[in-house]
Amino acid sequence: MEPQAHISVAGVDGFLFFAIGELPYLAFVPKSCLAAAGHLDRNSFLQNRWPYANLYANPKAAGSHIWPDLNRPASLDADGIEVFLERLSSRIRGFK
Repeated sequence: MEPQAHISVAGVDGFLFFAIGELPYLAFVPKSCLAAAGHLDRNSFLQNRWPYANLYANPKAAGSHIWPDLNRPASLDADGIEVFLERLSSRIRGFK
């Protein structure tokens, strides 16, 4: 897995992916949550509340969380990216 969309959101470096499932939701994964060989460190991702931040950042999403599909990197021109990043930035600032 080679993430294609490296981005910094509210001072957090990471990557964009599409979410697991068929719906076109986006998921942000901080660099700190990627383990060796590009695998998701699920414990760190969960403990730092990223599944919930991703849910909040996708305005049409429903449920309790969103997990990234590391096999489906998202580009910076994905549909809805502006709203996603704005909402994610707001959520990240609320975490601090």
